[in-house]
Amino acid sequence: VSTFGSMLSVCGLGVSIGLSFASGGTGAAILHGLLNLVVGFAGGIFSGVLCWFTTFWNTPFKRIVFLVCVSQAAMFGMWRAELYGAGPLWIVALGMTAAYGWRYGTMKYEWLAQPGLHPEFVHSADSV
Repeated sequence: VSTFGSMLSVCGLGVSIGLSFASGGTGAAILHGLLNLVVGFAGGIFSGVLCWFTTFWNTPFKRIVFLVCVSQAAMFGMWRAELYGAGPLWIVALGMTAAYGWRYGTMKYEWLAQPGLHPEFVHSADSV
C-alpha cells in the first residue's frame, strides 16, 4: 500500500512541478509526468526481476551492494535524462520486486521450453 502511495506521489509531484515550470504546453507537462511514472516503474521491475533470475546475488552483502549500485545508477541516470521522478520510483519498484523474488524464490518457467500448453490452461482450453 505504501508503494502505491509512493508511486502516486511521485507522479503527482512530477506533473505539478512540470505544470508550474513548464515552458511548453500543458499536455506536454502531463505526458512528462506520466513518462516519469512509466520509466521509473518499468525500470525498477526489470532490475528487480534481473535480481531473481541470477544466482550471483546469493548472500545479503552482495544483494545490498547490488541494490545500492543500481539505485545510484538509476538516480543519476534519470537525473541526466531529466526524469526527476523516475529515479526514486525506480528505487521503490526495484526494492519491492527484488524483495518479493528473494523471499518467494525464482519464478519457474520450465513449461516455456516444452511444447503444448501450460497444465493450468489445458482444462480451460478443453472446456471451450
